[in-house]
Amino acid sequence: MFDRYFEYSVKSGTRSSRFGQHASRRHRIGLSSPLPPQKVTLTVTDNKLQLIDLLCVELVRKGRETGLKHKLVVTGRDPLPIEMSENIASARCDLLTHHEEADVIMVQQMAKLAFSGAKAISVVCDDTDVFILLVHFYAELGLTCNLTMDATGSDRTLIDIPATVKRHADIVPNLLAMHCLSGCDTVGQIYGIGKSTALKSLRAGLTLSSLGCTDACLPDVIAEATEFTANCFNSKKKDMSEVRVEMWAKMMSRKRVSAAPQLKSLPPTSEAFAQNVRRSHFS
Repeated sequence: MFDRYFEYSVKSGTRSSRFGQHASRRHRIGLSSPLPPQKVTLTVTDNKLQLIDLLCVELVRKGRETGLKHKLVVTGRDPLPIEMSENIASARCDLLTHHEEADVIMVQQMAKLAFSGAKAISVVCDDTDVFILLVHFYAELGLTCNLTMDATGSDRTLIDIPATVKRHADIVPNLLAMHCLSGCDTVGQIYGIGKSTALKSLRAGLTLSSLGCTDACLPDVIAEATEFTANCFNSKKKDMSEVRVEMWAKMMSRKRVSAAPQLKSLPPTSEAFAQNVRRSHFS
């Protein structure tokens, strides 16, 4: 399963900024050609797309040649994943998706497998986004199968998703919204506010229940997100610009202050924060 790398998408700008010095190093990749250095291959979208297409074609070809005794679903750039079983390749119309992110597609296929009657499912992945999505949708969809998330490393750490949902039932309903607002693939992180800090706000009883709800009133969504984020800065203010001033005053009141704090280390203004909330809300 691979990301799809659409040319004009929420993440395309982010990917472009990651190219750096490798931006112009585009190669023609084939079975008979040596692979470019890892950084060049994995940081230049054109190179990654060629590699993904090559892998997908070869997986299907090898599946036909060897006659697989199990099912293998290959999800590449085409909206229709291909299932290999024995010598037959068939399109999985029930798994059709135009989503760009493999993280989301992975969870979609997990849910489809669970609803088809699978008793035990293992997702092999190390990504935090996938973990959050698995926990959220396991609870949201009312799944009952045994679901584990296995690490890809040699230690093979295993996370029991049903046990996680049960143990943290008080925060699971707000976990996905918290993850999005505090920084994810499509939303920027606020300087100095990590996941552990955001989790403390959840455990303190603050919620983000309206974030992501399409019928919620946007001013209410922003007000709820403001209270939540202000709490991450240990502030009770109801306006992010006021929180910004409060944090500035605290930093400047410290002993032996040799310079004013960098602006990026301060909370965003109310206007900038509102745009961040909108992006979280509609992601």
